[in-house]
Amino acid sequence: MNIHEYQAKEILGRYGIAVPRGRLAVSARDAAITADEFGGHVVVKAQIHAGGRGKAGCVRFAATRDEAASLYEEFLGMRLITRQTGPEGARVRRVYIEEALSIAKEYYLSLSIDRKHARIALLASAAGGGDVEEASQGAFARVLIDPCLGPTAHSMRALAVSLGLESACRRMFFGMVQKLYEVFTSCDCSLLEINPLARLSDGRLLPLDCKISFDDNALFRHSELLAYRDIEEGAPEEFEASKYGLTYVKLDGDIGCMVNGAGLAMATLDALLLRGGTSANFLDLGGGASKEAVRKAFSLIIEDRRVKVILINVLGGIVRCDVVAAGVAEAIAEASTASYALPKRHIPIVARFAGNRAGEGRSLLEAIKDDVFPIRFAETMDAAATLAAEAAGAEGRR
Repeated sequence: MNIHEYQAKEILGRYGIAVPRGRLAVSARDAAITADEFGGHVVVKAQIHAGGRGKAGCVRFAATRDEAASLYEEFLGMRLITRQTGPEGARVRRVYIEEALSIAKEYYLSLSIDRKHARIALLASAAGGGDVEEASQGAFARVLIDPCLGPTAHSMRALAVSLGLESACRRMFFGMVQKLYEVFTSCDCSLLEINPLARLSDGRLLPLDCKISFDDNALFRHSELLAYRDIEEGAPEEFEASKYGLTYVKLDGDIGCMVNGAGLAMATLDALLLRGGTSANFLDLGGGASKEAVRKAFSLIIEDRRVKVILINVLGGIVRCDVVAAGVAEAIAEASTASYALPKRHIPIVARFAGNRAGEGRSLLEAIKDDVFPIRFAETMDAAATLAAEAAGAEGRR
């Protein structure tokens, strides 16, 4: 789960990390009032879940209250395109006003998971800011943190020296890293990135921008973090699916996939690609999906107007094939009266059941006679992927 910059800084502040003064503006007038309170000179920042906002022209200085108000109105509602949003961009729905500061030097600092070494990795560079990749030219200092010791004074001192931090800043740097490490571990983060970390003209170290991502699988331990979730960022289907314990990711293809198990789901996507098909989604029912969850999963798939074919690939274990089939049957019955079930909306289904109650599941679907959702069956995953890819091609020629 990603959050906005202003939310990340709020979290840092709770852990005792000094951040620039800032406020989320609710109107152009509020932006002007905030600029007055911060001394007239402010930075106006568009808030989206993507980096590269500065290079896209949506992090700008305002020297007056009127300029701050004008930038607020310019940013709000615009579709911002950066190298991280893709060509479709992201709609700006929030604008953050922050005090302008005198910067002497910018650095890069991040914490992430190094899965190969089973450690939290600290990455730092003396060249921070919007062009950090080009400016650093790969010269990042990297420290793997021992989970039993945390950031040690010895390793942080060596890192501070490699960054060229003066002795007066090193103690501040070490203290900040310790607190950032506490945020990372306490909140089950997958990424905590400070870019830039600024050394101000008065000697202070402050994070001018912050990006935090949380491990979705650990959010059950952090109900307070769910308040930061912005449903309008990303695909709303993914948020809706999470309510039912489903894992849903929207992709670029035209074959809707319903699979139980992440490994089987990825293998299904690969099988489709090998047969010339492309998946419209990654949808994992999980190990204990109910009939209601299956019904919701099917609804999410058919609500995607790009979907030409549905591929159901279920290996029955804890999730019985007949439970999945019953959920699909109910979803088809509901869809027959829904607005998207028009005569011209023809979505063939390819189903493959194996394992627990596979025969019963197939019998349930064989009993369905629906012109909108004609069902074919396959014995193997390879055969199912072949049928789905062929059907998608045939639907595309209609």
